[in-house]
Amino acid sequence: MQDHSETNSRKPGELAFALLCVLFGALGYYFAMDITSGELSSPSVAPKLASAVIVLMGLAELRRCLKKGKPLPGPGPLLRYLFTWDVVFILAMLGAYSILLPILHFPLASFLFLLCSLFYLQRGKRFFLCLAVSVSSIAVLVGIFKYIFKVMLP
Repeated sequence: MQDHSETNSRKPGELAFALLCVLFGALGYYFAMDITSGELSSPSVAPKLASAVIVLMGLAELRRCLKKGKPLPGPGPLLRYLFTWDVVFILAMLGAYSILLPILHFPLASFLFLLCSLFYLQRGKRFFLCLAVSVSSIAVLVGIFKYIFKVMLP
């Protein structure tokens, strides 16, 4: 089986992702500095450590990306890479869900969203599994939020 991570050219957006990892890791470290008390057991140790790991992994990815050849120019390859038909379908489903939520209310709108999304992502197979997962997910969510936390669901 071929390892697709070691190809000669960069994937679209790979360099930008590495830069964002370094940037957000550094930003997280900067914010973690505000909660420091100067001790090893201070509350800022975990955020600093996590941020440092993100920065280091981002730098390693950045170094690896810069060794690769450039991707195809223009926004076309990036858009095709990011917005596959599955992503476009889920975005359309989210749009329909946000429109139907005030009309059908939370349980029915969420059930339909989950059922249609799962059925599509299963490529039209395993309908009863999708139905069972959707019903049980909505039952658990409604049970937790409506009856335990007493949250008014839309």
